[in-house]
Amino acid sequence: MTQARAKITHKRRFSMIWIIPIVATLLGGWMVLHSYSTRGPVITIEFMNAEGIVAEKTRIKTLDVDVGLVKSVNINQDYNGVVVSAQIDKSNSSLLREDSQFWVVRPRIGTSGVSGLGTLLSGAYIQLSPGTGEPGREHFVGLDA
Repeated sequence: MTQARAKITHKRRFSMIWIIPIVATLLGGWMVLHSYSTRGPVITIEFMNAEGIVAEKTRIKTLDVDVGLVKSVNINQDYNGVVVSAQIDKSNSSLLREDSQFWVVRPRIGTSGVSGLGTLLSGAYIQLSPGTGEPGREHFVGLDA
């Protein structure tokens, strides 16, 4: 009698369980690319002191509209002032021009009157006055008042 031998073949099949990590990797990659493509410019502003400026909290505003956020506050190399690093929203990057001006709005009482009362509840913020010069500047010197 002849014995029949079973023919064993190994099929390589794609396991459905691998779909989850592949989709997660693709989704994560898309999120990273989207984040980089929608991020606006990072600018630096020099001030005499950092009174009222807090990293990741202090906003940059123009016409009472938020246009950016302070990312970090550091002492400058000469130890006589601070350098504020801020990220401006991509849609508002055209506000950054050669003659744009920045100053910190905080409550002040002086001989000329009272100003900045709105910051008593919300905290200090950096005001941006857009200029009319050439666009694209990324380093500014803040005004004292």
